[in-house]
Amino acid sequence: APARFGKMYADPIDASRSVAAYLWSTATALRMNESGTRVDTVDVSCLGGNSYQVSADYVILAGGGIENARLLLASPPRAAGGIGNRNDLVGRFFQEHPRVYDRYLLPNDHQALATFVHGAAGTLDFSRMGLTPEVQRSEELLNYLANIAFGYAGQETDQFVAMRRMVNAVRSPWSDSPYMQDRDGGPNKVRWEDIKTALRRPHRSVQSVIGAGFEPARMRRWIEIESNVEQLAVPDNRITLSDEVDALGMPKSRVHWSVSPEEERTYRRGVELVVEALDQQAPGLKDRKMEYPDPWPDTIQGCWHHMGTTRMNNDPSKGVVDSDCKVHDVDNLYVAGSSVFPTGGAGSPTLTIVALAFRLSDHLKARLAADASTV
Repeated sequence: APARFGKMYADPIDASRSVAAYLWSTATALRMNESGTRVDTVDVSCLGGNSYQVSADYVILAGGGIENARLLLASPPRAAGGIGNRNDLVGRFFQEHPRVYDRYLLPNDHQALATFVHGAAGTLDFSRMGLTPEVQRSEELLNYLANIAFGYAGQETDQFVAMRRMVNAVRSPWSDSPYMQDRDGGPNKVRWEDIKTALRRPHRSVQSVIGAGFEPARMRRWIEIESNVEQLAVPDNRITLSDEVDALGMPKSRVHWSVSPEEERTYRRGVELVVEALDQQAPGLKDRKMEYPDPWPDTIQGCWHHMGTTRMNNDPSKGVVDSDCKVHDVDNLYVAGSSVFPTGGAGSPTLTIVALAFRLSDHLKARLAADASTV
């Protein structure tokens, strides 16, 4: 189930003797010692104008695939390209998960498909398919997965878009993610244009709500395939610093991101294989593709999965951090999160991020124990 960290853990953190949480505070620079081998302090700024410094035996960056790189690049010595960047690798190899959608009209007999496509774990409204390792190797494809869900009568209309946006606007969102909140929407921001659209064809509005809310079998009209593709780790996809600064005076990030022919080939072959498998459950499906502009590359989206910008490799000429997530040549600086991924696969990075965080915790516990034994 969705977990908002602050709501779930604010009280235990507040009561903890070993954790101090500082809110409304932004790390803006890391300050090194004279030899450049350790982080002495972290500069912190607040929008209200206050600023302070934090010093610690060990510093861990956990700001995500863009912000980790931004902070390293923005820290002095800027003339040397920031911290951990002697080989010009900080910010490079940025990866996302390119995502596109295809739709196929359902044939009259699709009951077998209805038992094949169902929500997973009792919480999701889609099924997921992927490529076998044998197919990937034999056809030289990247990782690929497809989320598969039914579409219902009324959901292809402007009324459905308007009703969904209004529902998102008035409900209390379970997530602050832009993935779940429509642009310019959010709580108490119902748009008059959406109201007019919904009232223009009220029967369509009601129909779309019934389909989305209750998913009745009689209203199934198509199958939607959401393709997610692994991205090659290439150095020209990267995070750099802009000449513009934010409200705290810190350089803004500039994202350089493009997709390659290898990713397009994986998408096209992947969706073809998925449709072939679905056609075995509902014969005739593969010949019923809904006509609309080719989704690649015009409607490619990302998944808010920012990865790779402080990549892991024990060779400093090939990575920013070593296998313990420690920044090369900096004794007490670590990076947690998906920015250390050498490659991103096609699935959500969350569980891997958590696993790496536990692993880094164990490593630091061992270092702290060793430190204590030498004092």
